Amino acid sequence: MKNKKLVPTSESIGALEGAPCTLYTGKDVPMETTFGEAPKECLVVNYRSAGEFWNLAGKAEGGAARSRGQGEKGWFGSGSWEEGERFAQEGWPEGTAKAKKIMASLNVSVGTADLIERYRYEVEGEAFDIAAVVEGRPESWFQAYREDEIDNSHKGKIVRLIVENSVSCCIGADEIMRKGAAVLAVASFLLDAGHSVEIFAVSSFAGCQGKSISHVVPVKKVDEHVNIDRLAYQIGNPSFFRRHVFSAQENLKGDWRSDLGVGSNYGRCGHWNEEKAQAAGLMDQGDVYIGSSVNKAFKTEVDAIEWVKKSLVKFGINMDKKK
Repeated sequence: MKNKKLVPTSESIGALEGAPCTLYTGKDVPMETTFGEAPKECLVVNYRSAGEFWNLAGKAEGGAARSRGQGEKGWFGSGSWEEGERFAQEGWPEGTAKAKKIMASLNVSVGTADLIERYRYEVEGEAFDIAAVVEGRPESWFQAYREDEIDNSHKGKIVRLIVENSVSCCIGADEIMRKGAAVLAVASFLLDAGHSVEIFAVSSFAGCQGKSISHVVPVKKVDEHVNIDRLAYQIGNPSFFRRHVFSAQENLKGDWRSDLGVGSNYGRCGHWNEEKAQAAGLMDQGDVYIGSSVNKAFKTEVDAIEWVKKSLVKFGINMDKKK
């Protein structure tokens, strides 16, 4: 691929030391924007660990600090930078709870390791659903049960979930949270089916003068144990993108900084062209890519549940058989 080269981070991100940065140009640019056109250049930052990303996101060397804005929790997902930092370090239990609520409708709850407990509503059980109690439904308790309805011919694969979490400013927090809950459910089901799972959070921006950038963060590596509350923050809370990724952007230098709108609108949302991303080696054909444009699938909890069902079918897990 002739229109691809490794570039020193000193040319683009002053506070980042060592993470592999690859610049794609011309026809090899793997990104499109919300308007469908391809930028002229795309800088892909492949963080070697989530910790490397957090180290960069904790800095804001360029002075612009939209990421540090106060209030607007309904948009940011956290009321302050400090609260977002706490979520990043300690996890976001509220996000895990949202995933469990959605997955109760599929008779599944998100586990903390390679295990899923399936649940059904009963008149008594292990825990109760507050919403069901308020609505006066007699079957307001969860009761766990196990059932083996997984096609084991698909077992043992390494599955990479690539979650594009770039979102337009007009996308509300609830929709982003539903998407995160659905992704958590798919990951847990795959673990339960005997697969190994990797999850990458991808955040993409495009400027008005042809430059674009993707931050690729490994939020769960294949050999890492799942910390479900921290994972819930990284893929399901708007604060990860609107505070921590914005903060990473605030470390850009020179033309990259100005063209991508740091300090003003922070550019337009981008998303990968899957065919070109595969050609560039950024993803494999078997990877599950959850692009930014797929946010339209999460307008309601019903939408999220249907997306989970469709995503699992390719791995031999048919939720429609569970009655």
